[in-house]
Amino acid sequence: MIGNDNVECTDYLEDNFFAWMFWKYDRNNRQINSDIGLPAMNAFSGTIQRDDLQDMIIGRSPNITDLSVLKMHIARQFPLRSVGMELTERGNKVYFKVDVHNQIVVDTRKSKMVSDGITDTVLVELKEYPLIVYIYSYIIPLLNGLYESEEPDFAEQLNSYSKDLAKEIILDLIGATGIDIQEFDKLAMKL
Repeated sequence: MIGNDNVECTDYLEDNFFAWMFWKYDRNNRQINSDIGLPAMNAFSGTIQRDDLQDMIIGRSPNITDLSVLKMHIARQFPLRSVGMELTERGNKVYFKVDVHNQIVVDTRKSKMVSDGITDTVLVELKEYPLIVYIYSYIIPLLNGLYESEEPDFAEQLNSYSKDLAKEIILDLIGATGIDIQEFDKLAMKL
């Protein structure tokens, strides 16, 4: 058993925590750092206002970087409420979703812990508890600590990153709809 003294407390995650994760994913070749990979982000939810749960945006995909909605959400600096991801760390691979209240849902079918010694023939229920302990007691505090140490740098770069995402979205929309760039410039000048 793990005693409370051995588990770092992370009651909630900051509004920009998930935007920071996407920023690291996007700018750092799907890596948080040299030890932690983020091969996929595959779900998200967000709101237009900080605490407005009535205006919820939800997206799911094998890879949400293909969804312009997520990029637009971050570009507008709207808060993300939850993110689903695949995360790798020292040979462990975990698929889970975490929200701002630090509640997690783990996909035990896809997750694999190198040190747990559990094979595919063992019941899934036996695999669930080590994964939950690993995520709550190690991964979330580790990510939160990395975010807190990089938060000043990220906050400083967030405006320029938001502008880069907005430009990318606009270019994607122009390409997808076949709008002529001069036509777009005329429309933009009217606004």
